Amino acid sequence: MGGVQHSKLMDSSAVSGLSFLEEGQFSKVYKGYMTTSKVPVSIKVPKVPDFLRKDKKEVKNHIEEAKKLLNSQIRKAQGENIVRCLNVAYDDFRKEIWVVREYVDGTDLETVMKNPSLCPSLLSPEEKMRVAVGIAKGMSYLHGLRYPVVHGDFKPSDILLTAKTKVPRLTNFGLWDFKKYFVEETLPADVVFLNIHQAPEVIFPK
Repeated sequence: MGGVQHSKLMDSSAVSGLSFLEEGQFSKVYKGYMTTSKVPVSIKVPKVPDFLRKDKKEVKNHIEEAKKLLNSQIRKAQGENIVRCLNVAYDDFRKEIWVVREYVDGTDLETVMKNPSLCPSLLSPEEKMRVAVGIAKGMSYLHGLRYPVVHGDFKPSDILLTAKTKVPRLTNFGLWDFKKYFVEETLPADVVFLNIHQAPEVIFPK
């Protein structure tokens, strides 16, 4: 999983033992471990079309977009109800950006909503309220930052529930810098966004 370090980006070789977790329309998610500390992390890899991978200018632009995320307050954000973004890496071999985040052992709220038997304790009104309050706290934290972060594509799949305590953790915020690669370049030509504020996310940077 080696790669060449670009400026302040983390070397992708700092993460090892990748295993596939899931795939969405715009990205793939893996579980891995920090090579030195063995701490588990999740790696979100935005899908980049082949023609962009082969274009040196676009690859350079891709790296610059990653630096914006790396240097933004997204990396500084931390709290009980959000999933921390730990670092950003560039894998030179695959021409991929890796968003390295803390790993949350559990499942997402959408999965639980579709199959309540996975977590019967959340069926009680008290537990539903506890989760709702936790989600509100996560949003309040992001909106209360000096430069507020707005999650432009908030949905149940973006809420992770920890395995033991079922604490809600908000994820997938702060990816606006990848909009060109994450959305525009990966959609068919006949697909048009009706809402300019649609996915993935929006950040008002420093």
